[in-house]
Amino acid sequence: MDNPQNNANDREGDSESGSAATTDELQRRQRGSLPSFLFVSFLLFMFTNRNEEDVVVRTQYEDAIHALGYQLSNYSAWLNGTTTNFTLPERDVYEERLVSKILPIPHQLDASLGSYYSNTSGLFRGNVRYYNLSSIPYDTNVTWKSVADRVMENVNLSAIPEQLGAWNWSTTDGIGIKVHDRMMTVANVSESIAIFQGKLELFDPGVTDTMLLEFDGVHFTKNGSFYAFAQEEGFSSIDMRYLPSIVPFGVQNATALVLQDEMARRLSKLRTMTDWGMILKELSASKENPQALKCPFAFFGQLTATHVPEKLMLELEQEIFDPSGISTVNPPKMILKGVLVSKSCGILYHIEESTGISIWSFSHNVITYAGWSSVIYLVMLFLLSRQITVSRTPAGISRLSRWTFFTQALIDAFTFIILISLATVVKPRASIPLIAPAALTVVLLVYEMQFAVLICRVQLPEDTALSQTASAAAPIPNPPATATTPNTGTTSGRATTQNLETIAPGTQTPTVGGSGGITSPARPAFMIYLVDQLWNDPHLRIWFTLSFFLTVVNQVVMWFSLPLLAAAVTYSMFWLPQVARSALRGRNGALTTEYLVGTTICRLLFAFYYLCYSENIMEITPRRWIWAFGGWIVFQVFVIQLQDLYGPAFFLPARFTTVKTYDYHPPMRLPDPESPDRSLGDCAICMDVIIVDPLMGEKGASTSKETAWAGAVEGQSSGVFNVVHRNVVGTASIRKSYSLAPCHHLFHTTCLETWLAIKNICPQCRRPLPPL
Repeated sequence: MDNPQNNANDREGDSESGSAATTDELQRRQRGSLPSFLFVSFLLFMFTNRNEEDVVVRTQYEDAIHALGYQLSNYSAWLNGTTTNFTLPERDVYEERLVSKILPIPHQLDASLGSYYSNTSGLFRGNVRYYNLSSIPYDTNVTWKSVADRVMENVNLSAIPEQLGAWNWSTTDGIGIKVHDRMMTVANVSESIAIFQGKLELFDPGVTDTMLLEFDGVHFTKNGSFYAFAQEEGFSSIDMRYLPSIVPFGVQNATALVLQDEMARRLSKLRTMTDWGMILKELSASKENPQALKCPFAFFGQLTATHVPEKLMLELEQEIFDPSGISTVNPPKMILKGVLVSKSCGILYHIEESTGISIWSFSHNVITYAGWSSVIYLVMLFLLSRQITVSRTPAGISRLSRWTFFTQALIDAFTFIILISLATVVKPRASIPLIAPAALTVVLLVYEMQFAVLICRVQLPEDTALSQTASAAAPIPNPPATATTPNTGTTSGRATTQNLETIAPGTQTPTVGGSGGITSPARPAFMIYLVDQLWNDPHLRIWFTLSFFLTVVNQVVMWFSLPLLAAAVTYSMFWLPQVARSALRGRNGALTTEYLVGTTICRLLFAFYYLCYSENIMEITPRRWIWAFGGWIVFQVFVIQLQDLYGPAFFLPARFTTVKTYDYHPPMRLPDPESPDRSLGDCAICMDVIIVDPLMGEKGASTSKETAWAGAVEGQSSGVFNVVHRNVVGTASIRKSYSLAPCHHLFHTTCLETWLAIKNICPQCRRPLPPL
């Protein structure tokens, strides 16, 4: 029969531990809303801290409206023959001859035999050949050298180096032209003229950056010719009023009237956007840069004629942009040749042949991409759900790296932003299918973020326990002494686990004030409190990190300032944290083979699509280092598999393979030999005694070194685990029958293993426990 005093002590210990647990729960409950509050506050701050910048951009809009209105009024007066400040520059005859020698203007086609594309909206890609007009060798096979010398005879050659900027023009060998073609219908104009505008990108094979120019011009659809001015993006605006000086003589008046109508349309659109509060960020970048390019370019282009009659070509283009289901001819290739020349900088690029992808073809590619990417994201969702199911216990989660899933969440956030940005610029027919992969990306992102937070919460007790026990080993408790009850004088053979309980390191004891109350510490300032919470609260820390990275990714993508190489490096590192954690913690088998291999294949499909396939929807130029990129990711997978076979730290030297872990089975002294049951105390989980084998004392426990330290053996009990009593020979085996936690509470090893599979905190004092 148990001693009443011991029962009272047990109840008192339970009440104390219960009150401590209640206090911890209250602290966690009070602190639980703080991470969410700070997370939302941080996002609101990051998305609303640009009010001053919006005011500056609005001011730039107003200045642009006034400038464009002034230009339009002067231009209209000049067209009407009224005295005005506008003057059309004289035609450069030699430049015109130079372009005609490189790019002859074709004759008018017979409409029954051939035609040109009237709408060239899309993307052109091709190769260019560079010429330095100021220093063409005499022994070259260039037939137009004499004309080029006449073009450059009035140019100040000494000022050219200052105007070229940092771009290496001589090594440029590729070009990309993004075209938006819009037909204009103007009264008293019989010519078929379209506004030809967009961006022109020059590629250098030796660098990852590109030179981006924006152009504005006209497209004569009857003969497929283009005339435009180009400038570096964001440097200065293009004055369309000067375009009649480079077009053929016969179409100058028609071009001037079309440009007047286009300027009026743009002015009206700009005023409407300002009235509605729609601010575009492009105007905020229109500041002059001393290192920027100061070379104005003129662009001359010519489409290659197709063998499709004009009537069938009109039916084809009508079906492309307004599908009705009728049968048409197969779309012919859209090929553009051209010349890009800057007289003031002595630069000429000959666009030998560039192949175009129309808006219809691009929309078809987008729809195809949306279909197969949705399937891939569904596969990754399935693999992630399987991995979460396998790693649902604290023991499984303790083997995972939170940063592996955090990095994948960043990748998916970046992909989501790309899909949403793409959906806003493509045609509605292609933007609607993009909703499916974008939604699946968000679902995958949320699951990965939640799993990363769960890993952080589960691993927090382990990290805390290891940090507390790193500097000092667990002390060996004294054997439970015979307890004597003062009132009854009886002796109890059982020792309570309360005798082994100590205060955990770092625990502060409240100070009792003179009036008997607890003195509260002084409240710190808000910033100090915020920094302290970020330092000590892992939940707040990971949410802050996630929100910071996602906000930065969003801003960087919207400003187009993220280098492709930096994004690729981040993409290729998501398995490395898992390799490092397995080696440092000495545990393997964290990730299932199906999740590891399946996720790697799925993510490599996206990487190879963007960096190996030339017709990808993001129009990224293929990179040769994609093969090294894929090999590096596969190598990480190979290392993780070898860790499961040969050990987590098989690739490290022997001196680095020692893993610091907590020893749950330290040697303990035998209990009092006169104690009738020779127990170490009660297990706080099953409430049964931890019994020492009575044969130990009979076999010379007091003289044998091997049995000088005793361990409890698994004995017959009436508890829920019903452990079978058996004799165990050998100190190493005996020690495994009991487990001493860092907080000095004793348990049966089997009981503690079952408990840690559910929770990784002490079942008695609720303090964090390292893995068993």
